[in-house]
Amino acid sequence: MEIPIWKERCEKEATRDVVFLLQTYSYSIFFPPQGFELDSDAESWVDRQGKEWSAKEIFDRRHELYPDNIGVALIKTPRLVFLSREEAEEWVQVRWYNYTQGYEIYGLPCEGQLVSLLLNS
Repeated sequence: MEIPIWKERCEKEATRDVVFLLQTYSYSIFFPPQGFELDSDAESWVDRQGKEWSAKEIFDRRHELYPDNIGVALIKTPRLVFLSREEAEEWVQVRWYNYTQGYEIYGLPCEGQLVSLLLNS
């Protein structure tokens, strides 16, 4: 894979001195919804009817399941910095098993000595 030159990266992203952050998602259940129990392998939740729910499914329906909207959270964690969006996408595709709950890649302008390093890339 060829990384575009620095000037092309900035023009494509419409920002100056751009670097790319890979942010991973994870869903955490602090308090299970009423009537839910953790299944035997501790990978999902089971409701009173016996239906299995993933943490993401509970998060997506949190307004129905939690009247006070507490008990579940989406945690976004910046993991890695890349010089191009393509490089970050390739990283995720090769290591897909680390990003099953989701990810996001976004460009940010940078400052300081990092800018001078990027000018030479």
